[in-house]
Amino acid sequence: MIFSKQITTRNGKAITLRPPRFEDLDSMLTFANDMVAERKEDPDFGVVFDQKQTRESEAVYLKNLLSDVEAGRVISVMAESDGRIVGSSRIIRGTLSDTRHYGELHISISKGYRNIGLGFQMIHGLLEESSKAGVKVVGLEVFESNKRAIHLYEKIGFKKVGLIPKRIYRNGRFINNVIMTIEI
Repeated sequence: MIFSKQITTRNGKAITLRPPRFEDLDSMLTFANDMVAERKEDPDFGVVFDQKQTRESEAVYLKNLLSDVEAGRVISVMAESDGRIVGSSRIIRGTLSDTRHYGELHISISKGYRNIGLGFQMIHGLLEESSKAGVKVVGLEVFESNKRAIHLYEKIGFKKVGLIPKRIYRNGRFINNVIMTIEI
């Protein structure tokens, strides 16, 4: 994947959308740990990883991500602003011949970069690149309580196709996940 694009968000922030690089390690570590910290502040925050990462664990993650991108198993778009990662997204393709047409979407965006059109642009880039790679259907799961994300996905064209009751158990309560898909 060689997708790279300069965008300006609704609030005037200049962002580069591009594939991940190994040089992103320290910025991705900060990004990931910021997501973990935000999850502790907001129990409804849709990030499911719950422990701070070390530089070593993030290096392993990034090495595997880059290998999967190179092999065509993952399509990934990072968002960079002022030299730091502010968004991370990927579509993980099915690994079997019967499932290679299907991809699973994952996206995270830093606080301060939400609700400015960045997620919309990142997802469009992912869908465009995924379509070129032969992906036909993309699915995702989202917390039922995350109305902002559900609205974004519907705006892009995702449809609700199901619900997983009690998918998440956090802070003594269950959270349902909505399943959404789009044909590309």
